[in-house]
Amino acid sequence: MGADQLLVQGGPNASQPVAYAGVSFALAPGEVPQRLALTVAPNSATTPATALALCRLALPATSAKGDPASGGPPFDCSTKVQAAPSSTGGRYDFDVSGLGGDGALNVAVLPTQSTDRVVLAKPTVDALQTTTAAPMSSPSVGPTDSPGGSTGAGTDVVGAGQSGTSITSTSPLPSVDTSETTAGVVSSPGPAPAVRTSADDTTPAVRLSTPAASQRSGDSHAITPFAFGAMAAAAIAMWALAGQRSPEEASEPAEISNSGELR
Repeated sequence: MGADQLLVQGGPNASQPVAYAGVSFALAPGEVPQRLALTVAPNSATTPATALALCRLALPATSAKGDPASGGPPFDCSTKVQAAPSSTGGRYDFDVSGLGGDGALNVAVLPTQSTDRVVLAKPTVDALQTTTAAPMSSPSVGPTDSPGGSTGAGTDVVGAGQSGTSITSTSPLPSVDTSETTAGVVSSPGPAPAVRTSADDTTPAVRLSTPAASQRSGDSHAITPFAFGAMAAAAIAMWALAGQRSPEEASEPAEISNSGELR
């Protein structure tokens, strides 16, 4: 198994996988995760037609090497998303719109059967797709004093990205004869706010988060994929399956002892 690969492998039951992977994305304010794509590592000993599941991680993912599964962040499957591989068997597409929270997407990648074994490649630059809703501004209404002590209703209308424009309707002075007045006086110190009808106000912008170990790009922050297993781990760094085993041994099926450790 390569250094930039993640292992997901079934165990005695769904809550005790031999190995599971995790991915964390930091999200900008207002950024909502939509879809996460994970790719199967080529030429890996992956079980064909294996469905995988995503559950929330209680803590952000951290890189790990040779850690036991019990030492990984706990996961909560009260909200779970499953995906089958693509027709070619090389890609998983998950709907993660319901898994984000608190400015981050922290998910565990889990097997669905005890016989499952999937080796995933390092997430690519377009692994996570997000949307960001266009900001909205609300008009404010308040009283406005008019010259000479007269009062009237004032309405401030502010358009997004524009300076405020005040439109005020005033009452005539008490000493003025208004018997022949046919229209109120309207003062407009500035132009009316422009009405924006472009697609920018109605269509969420699509953002791509960049999975880099220690880089930040724009509003999207780095992700840290990891995998925890019983004495076996794979992470984004130069770490391979089963920290103390040789590459030849690592390519062989793992045996589970009574203590739950790989040997």
